[in-house]
Amino acid sequence: MVMTRDPCPVTRAPGHFNSGTPVEQRYCLITPAYNEEANLPRLVRSVTAQTIPPVLWVIVNDGSQDGTGRLLEELAREVPCVQPIHRTRDQSGTYYRRKIAAFEQGYRRVQETGAAYAFLGNLDADISMRPDYYESMLRAFSENPRLGIAGGAYAFDGTVHRPILHKNAIPGSILMFRRECFEAIGGYLPLPYGGEDTLACLMARVGGWETGFFPQHVVTQHRVVGTAENTGILKARFRQGLSEYELGYHPLFSFIKCLRRCLIERPRVVGSVARYLGYLCGAFVIKDSPCPPAARALLRKEQWQRIFPGQA
Repeated sequence: MVMTRDPCPVTRAPGHFNSGTPVEQRYCLITPAYNEEANLPRLVRSVTAQTIPPVLWVIVNDGSQDGTGRLLEELAREVPCVQPIHRTRDQSGTYYRRKIAAFEQGYRRVQETGAAYAFLGNLDADISMRPDYYESMLRAFSENPRLGIAGGAYAFDGTVHRPILHKNAIPGSILMFRRECFEAIGGYLPLPYGGEDTLACLMARVGGWETGFFPQHVVTQHRVVGTAENTGILKARFRQGLSEYELGYHPLFSFIKCLRRCLIERPRVVGSVARYLGYLCGAFVIKDSPCPPAARALLRKEQWQRIFPGQA
């Protein structure tokens, strides 16, 4: 597959894209944004510098209280592939439900434009990346027709984070779908305590797709995962524990994971204690998990194989 460089295409009218990029290389991006005025300029520089830029980039302003909305309108005038959406923030749901609702509204806009594309990317606003990041992902998809979801690693504070759950677990902040895979699994299933990216990968594997983690392609994340709404880091770790219970983590795997995180994740020890307390509290807080049984079964099977390699 020969990669071609194409400038960020000009939108003539909704659904019409002036782009010489072959359809099999075309991708759309969706970025939910809440109070991201400080991060968006850096993100835009990264995306517009891509060797293969998106044909459409929908940025959803989810009721921001800073200058995000104004900045988006300026970006839309300067970067033709950017389409802003301004929505009223729903304060009744959890942070994770709101984020998925914003993504879904962005996806509806992608469908409304009639854009021709083969891949769909979820991109958080606090990311920066090398100019060849998406070209590398497209190459991986081209080399493996069964690859349904792909993504690289992310670095925060100088440390590259690698998956513990599954060798092909992909950070949700840079997750990229093959269009057919996204449609086959029905997109994201909103979960009250997060983990929708993990669930999407599980559902893809349940459906016979492969998921690919490519640690050689590293992006930079400029904020601690789970703290986008000025949430304290210990509270974020606690919510991550709730998410793991909601997804159906095996108790032994969760305990081992927290022990390992004591050594590699800040704040050391107390962060892992907060995460495991969240997992234990999940038994009392979460009565009915929306996670499908097939995904939970696959999750535990994969975790058991990580604990005891070679055993089913």
